[in-house]
Amino acid sequence: RHRDRNDLLHIDASPGRPSHGRRLLRLYVNMHPADPRVWQTSLSFAELLKRYGAEVGVRAPSAGPWWRPLRHGLLRFFQAARPSPSPFDDFLVRFHDFLKHNDRFQERAPKKCWHFAPSSAWLVFTDGLSHAELRGRFVLELAFFIAGHGLVCPELAPFAQFQRAVATAFSPIAA
Repeated sequence: RHRDRNDLLHIDASPGRPSHGRRLLRLYVNMHPADPRVWQTSLSFAELLKRYGAEVGVRAPSAGPWWRPLRHGLLRFFQAARPSPSPFDDFLVRFHDFLKHNDRFQERAPKKCWHFAPSSAWLVFTDGLSHAELRGRFVLELAFFIAGHGLVCPELAPFAQFQRAVATAFSPIAA
């Protein structure tokens, strides 16, 4: 499926594993004995939110289809251990899908190519930078959620940027 392709630029989000505002830090190790792992990066979450946030639909926390609360309630009933997604997580999933389906963004976004040699490792906050995996096999990947209070600059985290965008989009207009 189009939204499952990792060779398209995207911001990481998972409907099955909501972050609830925590950062997603990933450690990768190229385990291939001879071939590099090739990545492409582009715009940051902040730049993408500014450019496409309104188009994707930055919504007030209570906004959304009438059936969403019913769906979340049923999911909680049948999967009690899994927390329901927050409005931020709902936005991230929509944002992820929007970026992958946006041909103009895929074609025209500024891009930087990265080559990771065999046995090399790299860390990236994959919720804060659009990226695509272009080439390579045999990668070790570890994912960590980092809470806002553990960040040096929590105000720069995607969750904080999303909260500001929602507050700005739905603040009363000054007379």
